[in-house]
Amino acid sequence: MTKTKKMSLPAHIAVQIQKGDSGVLVAMLDEFNAVTEANDLNELFFNVNDLIYTIFDIPKKYQNEIQFLPTMEARINMVRVAHGSSKQISEQIKFGQFRKSIDSSLVPSVTAS
Repeated sequence: MTKTKKMSLPAHIAVQIQKGDSGVLVAMLDEFNAVTEANDLNELFFNVNDLIYTIFDIPKKYQNEIQFLPTMEARINMVRVAHGSSKQISEQIKFGQFRKSIDSSLVPSVTAS
C-alpha cells in the first residue's frame, strides 16, 4: 500500500555562514542541525540547496523546480564573508533567508511507500 504525501517546504530557511581559517566557507542551518562547506560562493549555493534537498527528502525529479535563493541582503553579506580574511570575521554572520523559487503547491504530491 502506498501513501501520497505533500512536500512541506518552509518559505524561508535561516542560514549562517562563516569563513574558516583555511578559507573554506561554512554554511550552518542551525534549525536542522546541519552543516555544509564550500570553496567558493557558487559551490556554497549548490551545497546549501543539496543539503536542503537531503533534509526534506526532495526527489531528484523535483530538484530543478525547487531552489532556495538568498535575498539581496544575504548575497551582499555572503560576498563580504567570502572576500574577507578569516581573521577579520570573528563571529558568524547570519545572512537573510533562503527562499524557494516556486510555490510548493505547484509541486505534485510525492508517493511514499
